[in-house]
Amino acid sequence: MTRTAIVAVLVGAVVALVAAPGFVKLDEPNSDGLFYEVEKLRLQGHGDAEATRMVFEAPIARQTAEIEDEPDEPRVLDPAWVEYSKRFYRRRWLVPALAAAVEPLVGDQPGRALRVASLIGYVLIAPVLFLLLRRRFSIRLSAVLALACTLAPPVYKWSLGMRVDSWGLMLETLGLLAAVLVKDLGRRWLVLWVAAIAALSITRDATAILLPAVLWLLVVEWRDPTARRINAALLGTGVVAALPAFVLGGTPVRDNLAYVIAGYKIPEDSSWSYVASGYLDQLWRTISTDLSDPGKFAVPVTILFYAGIALAVAALVAVVARPSRGDPYFSLMKASLPGCVLLLLLANNPQAYRLELVFVPMAAVGLAILAVHLVAARYPRVTA
Repeated sequence: MTRTAIVAVLVGAVVALVAAPGFVKLDEPNSDGLFYEVEKLRLQGHGDAEATRMVFEAPIARQTAEIEDEPDEPRVLDPAWVEYSKRFYRRRWLVPALAAAVEPLVGDQPGRALRVASLIGYVLIAPVLFLLLRRRFSIRLSAVLALACTLAPPVYKWSLGMRVDSWGLMLETLGLLAAVLVKDLGRRWLVLWVAAIAALSITRDATAILLPAVLWLLVVEWRDPTARRINAALLGTGVVAALPAFVLGGTPVRDNLAYVIAGYKIPEDSSWSYVASGYLDQLWRTISTDLSDPGKFAVPVTILFYAGIALAVAALVAVVARPSRGDPYFSLMKASLPGCVLLLLLANNPQAYRLELVFVPMAAVGLAILAVHLVAARYPRVTA
């Protein structure tokens, strides 16, 4: 086993140890998880109506309602809301399928298998992020930053529980790594790229980040025949890998925005005119809520939180500012940022930096760039 492989395993082991207490503590159910539980039951052979009844008439649904519902505005226990909201979880089959696979090992208590599946995805984030960083940075720096980014509070918080966020982030990072490997080492790595895109397409919508990014590579490297062929292969196979999931299911952007603007309730109107009339107010609410969210903590934590946000922004600026100099690695990182912004604009709702997790791989690269420039001169062993 190579040194790089050993370090990748070690960073994963460290994350597993740190995640264990959170796995025990962060065990409250949530409405998203209830819908993923429905999908898991459907994959196990239950009909849609039966699976919905089994979850939303169970104690776990009542527990979720106590956590999330306002006393005078029930949602989780409202059959009409459940039936309407199910559309937003179709096509997200990967984590429910993994939960179904591990259920015989962990038991059939509602939600437990989903939590284990999410934990597995979280443990895998650090090794994959390390390998992505290692393609251009030192082994020490890559390991430190992979751990730091994976253990960052928003990543930690949203990766544990009945959610798909850990797998979404891991597969996005894996897709970037696969694209870099294809560019660096040849087309034999297209298999990994196709697998990552196919899996991501049934997990989250981050294929909207990766496919435009490789399209940009195709544009900027058009004059190089070899690069053009490789980029065309990346784009073509990526589109083919992502297409089946979008053909089989999915929710129109308009319906999703109308749902968000209505406050996650059944909108009285889901037309584009309704969306347009409420979009800017919702966008301001999203921005202001995200900016004020750290203020709910104690002063020292608030200061650290804002410092972390500032550092992340500086890291993303570093990615944009660093000249690519013909290196597709840095071109790919830059080209991934517009897709991240687009996803946030299409989602347009504050979730305590949950949706912003799509920036993590690029922020990690930006931190590495900053470290190389700011630390290398004084501490050469860190980046050697």
